[in-house]
Amino acid sequence: MTTAAPMVRLVHAGLTFGDAGAGAVRAVQDVSLDVPRGKLTLVMGPSGSGKTSLLSLVGGILSATEGEVAVDGVSLGGLTQAALTAFRLERIGFVFQAFHLLAALTVRENIELPLFLKGVRRPASSERAQALAVRLGLSHRLNTRPRRLSGGEQQRVAIARALANDPVLLLADEPTGSLDSRAGQEVIALLHAAAVNDGKAVMVVSHDARLCDYADSIVQMRDGRILGVERGTTQSTGVPA
Repeated sequence: MTTAAPMVRLVHAGLTFGDAGAGAVRAVQDVSLDVPRGKLTLVMGPSGSGKTSLLSLVGGILSATEGEVAVDGVSLGGLTQAALTAFRLERIGFVFQAFHLLAALTVRENIELPLFLKGVRRPASSERAQALAVRLGLSHRLNTRPRRLSGGEQQRVAIARALANDPVLLLADEPTGSLDSRAGQEVIALLHAAAVNDGKAVMVVSHDARLCDYADSIVQMRDGRILGVERGTTQSTGVPA
């Protein structure tokens, strides 16, 4: 039986800020990790442990100063900046704690934005946005601007936008950090559904212990290193495909 290749593979990956010497900051140190498809991988650790830096390496936002980072079989270090930008747009979706929605655009237009950047135009982009809005419970908000949405609704729009181009990898940095308990639970369920129902690799950085119940594996970090990887206890989300 052939085992599917991991969506993300880090091999002795490191990230150092500043010149070598006493002033250098080693944000990520000698990390080797596989992130599988169809699973939710949770990265936890105290502030300053390197969680967000690790996510930035995987997302190609920062470049590894040591080792290798590969996504979907492609070594990110071997791509030009233009090729890396195109790769991120095509295959990686990002969800952030601060939502980063464009205030001047409606919900529909925010979801459509990655599609426009990819060259998809209406009516195809509008139909894709509507389908995602229906799935994420936002169909009644399509013509609303972000300032009129609750925090939970804004984060659902951010997830819809991240899914617009049907990426193979979804990265989320503290996605429930600005939400109340109920909204946070809904967002956790949606991220888990993206892994289980859609077969995407989902990698989440969080302090939120509620995510442990939805994680297939839990990566513990401290001082830029991985201390260990535990098996999570996943739950059914009840969110339809």
